[in-house]
Amino acid sequence: MNVLPSSILLNVFALPIQYSLAAVCIMAAVGKLLGYDSSLSVLETVGLDAFQSAIIGLIQVAAGLMLIIPHMARYGAILLAALMISANRLFMFSLQEPAPALSIIILIMCFSVALIRWDARAERFLAEDQRLS
Repeated sequence: MNVLPSSILLNVFALPIQYSLAAVCIMAAVGKLLGYDSSLSVLETVGLDAFQSAIIGLIQVAAGLMLIIPHMARYGAILLAALMISANRLFMFSLQEPAPALSIIILIMCFSVALIRWDARAERFLAEDQRLS
């Protein structure tokens, strides 16, 4: 019976999630960096100015680019997850509204990419350790 190794299956699962997260992240950042009214209006209602919106956009671009690079994907996912947690808290406490479902879905996707990439790194270290001993 020919069974694929678990790392190959995890890569097949993780790569589309990584690239879709990167695309969503970079597209959202473009709106903030170029100053589109629809992107800035939500941030202005909670008290953030244009400079702070640009900083959030730069963090999103950095996380999106990290998600594209395979060995940096776990760090990009963690960075984006931290940004999404703060955005969800901002929605809940400043606007007194529940967090949008899309941001919760993105947060779950970030955690899954971080866990998959962390496991892949651990598997590489274990394989190298067994090879050396």
